[in-house]
Amino acid sequence: MASAGHMAVRHSRKQAMEIIRRCLKEGKVIYDPHIYKQSKKRRFTIGDVVHVLKKGVIYDEPEPHIRTNLWRYRVCGETPLEKALAVVVEIADPNAIIITC
Repeated sequence: MASAGHMAVRHSRKQAMEIIRRCLKEGKVIYDPHIYKQSKKRRFTIGDVVHVLKKGVIYDEPEPHIRTNLWRYRVCGETPLEKALAVVVEIADPNAIIITC
């Protein structure tokens, strides 16, 4: 995580997708508790989230998260049942991501 008062490294959209996909395979994936509440409310599964992260695309530039000092990347895609889903991911370090939705 970034140190207090200092933003983490900002990655390009391509670099961010590479890091996210690598972390899904061999890194650390942290699910923010908020995602479980959202999954019930919006009717998607963690499997849907993983599918979108594997197949989706980052269209927009990342946004800074003031509380964590990490950049937030929005990965957009479809679930296996073709439902649109956007997943918000913070890159804590090159080997760890936080999925916040």
